[in-house]
Amino acid sequence: MSSVTAAQLRGHAEWLERGKQGEGRLEVKDTTLVRTQLHALQLSGALFRETKLEAVNLVSGILEDAVFERCELASTGMLMAKLARSRWRDCTVTGALMGVTKGAGMTMDRCVIAGEIDRSRWPGAVLTDVVFRGSTMKRMKLEGAVFTGCDLREVDLTDAVLTDARFERCDFRGATLPDLSGAVLLECQRDP
Repeated sequence: MSSVTAAQLRGHAEWLERGKQGEGRLEVKDTTLVRTQLHALQLSGALFRETKLEAVNLVSGILEDAVFERCELASTGMLMAKLARSRWRDCTVTGALMGVTKGAGMTMDRCVIAGEIDRSRWPGAVLTDVVFRGSTMKRMKLEGAVFTGCDLREVDLTDAVLTDARFERCDFRGATLPDLSGAVLLECQRDP
């Protein structure tokens, strides 16, 4: 599959109407999508596996409960996307425009995220072994998020809200940090 068809999108909508039961779930596997327009679509619960999304437009998309496994997203627009409870594993996201996303309860394992994530809200997110090195994460809302083994070197977290966030074995060297008094840091590396 090198595109997502109208029939697949209709099938997915019907699958959602049936409470995510039976046939019809959008499953994009082992392919490359280039400049595909998925702007503002309801893609909750969709599966993206071993897929490259290059310059795909997911702006304002509803991707709640979506699964991304072993995917590569290059210059893909996800501004204002709804990512609540989405699951990301072994993905690389470069040149990302993920600002103002809503990712409450999302999980990311062993991913590389390089891009602009400013003003996003990811409360309660669980992020394990994620490399954010050099990304901008200004004014993010990360209340109650859990970061374990994450590389946050050279990340700009200016004015981020980290109340009750937990960072364990994370690397903050060279990062621009907000007030960390409301966060828990365990065995983290920071500049002196």
